[in-house]
Amino acid sequence: MFPNAKFINIHRNPFDVYNSTVKLHDTAIKKSSWQTKFRFSVHDRILKTYKRVYDSYINEVSLIPKENFVDVSFEDLEKSPINVVEYIYEKLGIDGFNKMKPDLENYLDSVKNYKKNTHPNINNNLKESIIKEWRKYFEYWGYDTTYNNATNSINSD
Repeated sequence: MFPNAKFINIHRNPFDVYNSTVKLHDTAIKKSSWQTKFRFSVHDRILKTYKRVYDSYINEVSLIPKENFVDVSFEDLEKSPINVVEYIYEKLGIDGFNKMKPDLENYLDSVKNYKKNTHPNINNNLKESIIKEWRKYFEYWGYDTTYNNATNSINSD
């Protein structure tokens, strides 16, 4: 249907994905749901959904012509957004980066005081479960399984 479509994948540390998805469930999903009690384990659903999405990604990404695909890390994008966006433009052969750059710089300046959500550390049992289920994705993108990002502890449901 779109033979020359361009694709950008932004991967992120799986522990951050897990924490962020738990927060999404606890805020948006719970608050917008008619149900007060879910019939599923949020933990299991997160693990299974991530696996389904990234198994498909890993199995099918080779079908996209290399000149139409770029994969970048969220961490790199966060540290150096202008350089990463420029890389994306170059890799995908998209013209106009220099014309768009001032708008990007203005946007980045407008969000410079934004504070990211913080998430508690994942307790060891939950961490082992995530690593067991998602090891291949940690390895695929080269993420360290010893990573933690805060000081509190959370449990699966």
